Amino acid sequence: MNLMKCEESGSVNITSDIKKNETNTEWIITGRQRKKRGTPSLWIRTCIKCKKIICYSTKGNLIYAIRNNRTLCDSCKHAIREKNRVYTRVCPKCNKTLIYKLFITYERQQRSNRLCRSCWQKKEYDGPYSRICPICKKTIWHNIKSRRNKSNKAGHLCLSCSISRKNRLRHERDRQKYGIVTVPYFNRIACSYFDNLNKQNGWHLQHAQNGGEIYLKEIGYWTDAYDKKKNIVVEYDEKHHFNKNGSLKKKDLDRMTEICHHLKCEFYRYNEPKKELKKYEYQS
Repeated sequence: MNLMKCEESGSVNITSDIKKNETNTEWIITGRQRKKRGTPSLWIRTCIKCKKIICYSTKGNLIYAIRNNRTLCDSCKHAIREKNRVYTRVCPKCNKTLIYKLFITYERQQRSNRLCRSCWQKKEYDGPYSRICPICKKTIWHNIKSRRNKSNKAGHLCLSCSISRKNRLRHERDRQKYGIVTVPYFNRIACSYFDNLNKQNGWHLQHAQNGGEIYLKEIGYWTDAYDKKKNIVVEYDEKHHFNKNGSLKKKDLDRMTEICHHLKCEFYRYNEPKKELKKYEYQS
């Protein structure tokens, strides 16, 4: 069988190239140069899928690949084999067959003896359970009964009360260790705005650049500006104090209610994006 017959019998083109310098022949394979020394010629074919060049050292190996319809390279064969491979296991509770495409996920699920999604949801989330916050008497909901019971035993607080408690503990720890209380960052533009309010309304607001921000020890909060004589609190709200819909965040509202409940004061908030001052009335 000559070269022309090989080309007619197979569906893949066969070419051969012999260079004059047979001792140092360079072949471009998969995008890089590779040197073959001592080989007078290489028999070449291309993969149908990825168009990668496949080299054979002898003519017999090439003819054998064409007769057995080996049109793909080894990497394409391995990818197709892995894509079509499926791993199955059975749910321990409902005996439902579970199918996995990756061996890693199949091995993890099999090792931990995991249930299917429907059985897992029935086991874990068996109804809403409620409890009451010890401080603010707010209802807290839990999806799991055991988690509700653990929170009741430990006496966990709600989110707003736990944040204020963390602030109080942090300030007490700093006072015991350093003898001072950590002062928060302040906005210089807000301080100039508070000075303008003092001139316009005749207030005496104390802020970071006018005597320092006042720290409320009992609830663990700093006030942006506070007038002790007239009992007025003013907060300066930047853009990050609002949600996407433009409403004030829940933590700021909880902070405002705690300050108003403690001081029984008049509370004003300045909206920086809208540039408006608004008064909030506290309802006890």
